[in-house]
Amino acid sequence: MLLTFFLGLLLGSVSGTGTYAFTGHGQLAAAVGVIVFLACWLGIAAIVWIDD
Repeated sequence: MLLTFFLGLLLGSVSGTGTYAFTGHGQLAAAVGVIVFLACWLGIAAIVWIDD
């Protein structure tokens, strides 16, 4: 599960950075990063949990 956490963290930070680069809006970039992190982390965790 730690690997999924770091993968979600990586994808969330890349998404937040990309959003900030295109918009220049810090709060929007932070929100996008957190949403992507949670969606990725919970999605992968659900797949792993269902697979067991």
